Amino acid sequence: MNHLHKIPATQLIAALSDHPDLQKSDPQAIVNRVLKLTSTIFKISVADILSSSRSPVVANPRMIAMAASYELGLTLKQTGKLFGNRDHSAVLHARKRSPQLCDLSSHFADSTRNLRTALALSPHPPQVHSQSSVKSRLHLT
Repeated sequence: MNHLHKIPATQLIAALSDHPDLQKSDPQAIVNRVLKLTSTIFKISVADILSSSRSPVVANPRMIAMAASYELGLTLKQTGKLFGNRDHSAVLHARKRSPQLCDLSSHFADSTRNLRTALALSPHPPQVHSQSSVKSRLHLT
């Protein structure tokens, strides 16, 4: 009988995050860990995360996971390739959208915070500004 449903979420997240793969610099090991945590926290399968589905139920957690993987030291190209052979621009888009996705609902924001905490990242995704936005603030346009 599966007793996972009786384990408090905080204990499950702590157990998954204390994994030595996150300490390695192997991109596949990092992504595998992020995928496993994302799958557990957002209650979707790893296969769904890696699929081409554009459903918000799948695509939004995928974007959070891709942005987190990039923050853990993977390049844009590595991250895209390991998340279903996506282009680097998909990872850029995920980084830009991550903070906006947390505004969708408090449940989604809490799940994102749990994932980021389990991965030892800042609890809130960093704001990514477009180049034109940065240029305008620096009065370069």
